[in-house]
Amino acid sequence: MSKNRSRKWTLESMIDACSDALYEYIGKDIYVGKRTVQLDIQFMRSDELGYQAPTLVYDRNYYTYQEEDYNIANISITKNDMNVLTESVEMLSQFKDFSLFSELNGIIQKLEDKIHTESLKSNQIIHLEKNINLTGLQYLDSLH
Repeated sequence: MSKNRSRKWTLESMIDACSDALYEYIGKDIYVGKRTVQLDIQFMRSDELGYQAPTLVYDRNYYTYQEEDYNIANISITKNDMNVLTESVEMLSQFKDFSLFSELNGIIQKLEDKIHTESLKSNQIIHLEKNINLTGLQYLDSLH
């Protein structure tokens, strides 16, 4: 199921799409089983991860979202999720200065930005990298 509402998604077409996506992602031909897709749909419908995807079957063969504007990528983050995420980012940020974790810097910054924008319910306007040698920050407010 996707944003493409004109396509009729059968269980078989979803199996093929999942198998194709796995091939693109890991480069191996992996067949996704019918039962796996059925369980995934059931899991998406549940509240276990907060999706509660409003899926329905019509003509006893085709799957779609009941709500036309539903997108599984747009689920909101609960207050508990936000607390756990904040604590995790705070813990990870302690390792930013270790060269072993240098690749984490960008990810940590993105997570911090996501937490900030989610808590304000607004879109990110400016993304700043952490740089101890950064100059000119005093002009940022007037530019913004």
